[in-house]
Amino acid sequence: MIDSYFRKSYQEWCVDPLLDLIAARKWNPSIVTAVGLACGIAIMPALALGAVSWAIALLLISGYCDTLDGSLARLLRHTTPKGAVFDIVSDRIVEFCIVMGLFLAAPEARALPSLMMLGSILICVTSFLVVGIFVDNKSHKSFHYSPGIMERSEA
Repeated sequence: MIDSYFRKSYQEWCVDPLLDLIAARKWNPSIVTAVGLACGIAIMPALALGAVSWAIALLLISGYCDTLDGSLARLLRHTTPKGAVFDIVSDRIVEFCIVMGLFLAAPEARALPSLMMLGSILICVTSFLVVGIFVDNKSHKSFHYSPGIMERSEA
């Protein structure tokens, strides 16, 4: 819900100004995805070692790259199914690393909550994919995202 409500303003103020700069440097959108993925993977050891401020900073960078890569691909007309798959798989890897980092920080206390979070992610992704089968993609994105109650910001 937050994403749907604030996305246009966020796009205009936080993403669009940087797009021209990145496009001028001829960055491939997959590079932006890879940077976001690397930051997302680094969240796991940051959380495990108790570096919460670093983990939050890495999460913000990873999330920003996740919004930037698709916008860059559309601007450069480089949208591809391969890029969409890389983006979606990267998102799931980052989610796993966050949950794993939380678990590693306190395994005895967080084993069950971590399993519950991973299970909820699995159920969410499965339902997301099933809904995608039945809904036509009429957007400018490579993959249709049906609006839901919770989106990335809330999660």
